[in-house]
Amino acid sequence: QCVTVYPKYAAAWNNLGFINRYFGNLAEAEKDYLNAHKYNPENVITTFNLATFYQAQNNTEKAKQFYKKAIRINPDVPDLVPYIKAFIIKKNLTDEFIPYLKELIDSTDNYNLQLLLIDLYNDKKDYNQMIMQLNKTYKKHPTTQLKQYLKEVNYIFKK
Repeated sequence: QCVTVYPKYAAAWNNLGFINRYFGNLAEAEKDYLNAHKYNPENVITTFNLATFYQAQNNTEKAKQFYKKAIRINPDVPDLVPYIKAFIIKKNLTDEFIPYLKELIDSTDNYNLQLLLIDLYNDKKDYNQMIMQLNKTYKKHPTTQLKQYLKEVNYIFKK
């Protein structure tokens, strides 16, 4: 009823999409998510929901489009980075996503994106780039966790 009374209420469309997806009404879920996105295209939750929806439908192109948009909007949303990392690795999209992430990092300096980039270099076994990015990230975000990671990496590669 909410979307009948307030047809431009994006959160209601998103919630309806979630319910329809849960109950297997996939065509309706897609329409609902797209309506939510139409009325609030910068909502990261709706964008993330569209990405996971299309991923579940094996629509890699659309999933990729919405994952890229979601991490551009707000890469700090819980679970977003692990989902996108799994998607990138499963679909062998590492080489495509690395330049995109570097561009985002240049404009945002986001810590989560930097960690994702480190992980992708590691996944593709480009250890030189991984270590370079790890050092860059540590200089900007000197956390205890990164310091320990650097020690471990340096120990492994000095053997």
